[in-house]
Amino acid sequence: MCPLRPSFPSHGVCGLGRLIDTVERRRAALSIAGYGSSALALGEHRGGSRSIGLRLTAAKEGVMHATVTKFTVEPGRIDDANEYYRSTVLAQARQLAGFKGGVALVDRDGGSVFSFTLWESEEALQASEEAGNRLRGQAASDLDFTTPVVERYEVDVLEID
Repeated sequence: MCPLRPSFPSHGVCGLGRLIDTVERRRAALSIAGYGSSALALGEHRGGSRSIGLRLTAAKEGVMHATVTKFTVEPGRIDDANEYYRSTVLAQARQLAGFKGGVALVDRDGGSVFSFTLWESEEALQASEEAGNRLRGQAASDLDFTTPVVERYEVDVLEID
């Protein structure tokens, strides 16, 4: 145990060394990926859990592009939709060149789902279209929802804490 912070393990400088090394590696990767600046926050929560907050600011507008898919499932199938997104959509998207990440927003009461896939460029987004269409068709069949609404956007601001 760390004498300064009992909830932190004793490795590194009371556990902070490893945490800071992890953050610095992430910040370096983000710089390579085209982000202009980042701010760091380390947190300790009740029960001893730790968190890293990292705020990203794009160095230039339009660094990434996003495909936004909206569909509705039976409210009781939201967890199925989330699992499908994690295990199938994101798993396959990770294999495509230029994939940067994904987000799913849900309305558990109404059954609405918005999924975002983020791409490093418009070209990468366009190259993902065939795989995206196939995945959406399979998801509609597997999760029993109607044809989703799909839109494409330029990402002008991305801030993650």
